[in-house]
Amino acid sequence: MQPARSHRLAAIALAALLATGLGVTAAPAASAAPGKTVTIDNTLPAWLPRAQPSVARMSLPQTLKVRVYLAPKGGVAALQAKVDALSNPASAQYRHWLSADQYAKTYAPTQPTVDAVSAYLT
Repeated sequence: MQPARSHRLAAIALAALLATGLGVTAAPAASAAPGKTVTIDNTLPAWLPRAQPSVARMSLPQTLKVRVYLAPKGGVAALQAKVDALSNPASAQYRHWLSADQYAKTYAPTQPTVDAVSAYLT
């Protein structure tokens, strides 16, 4: 594997790990109608239409813990552009890696976004 390509893959993997570490834990709404599902716009995973259904019934009021991954602030394209710049030897940003704090300040969802999603899910 070429050195530039391996650094790029490492940067992408690091960005993915940092991005997925930012989750929200919430319980489902007790007032949701049984059997009714709600899809939030632009959140349907590509694999879902091919998934095999699995039936599981829960009696209310039972708590279900879930983890929700929010898109990076500025969007996935902005994060990908940063990873590309960090991985491109011709870029002035080449190998100027972000610390965890720099990543959080730049790409972590804002607290109002996290609060809105949490409120929607509880």
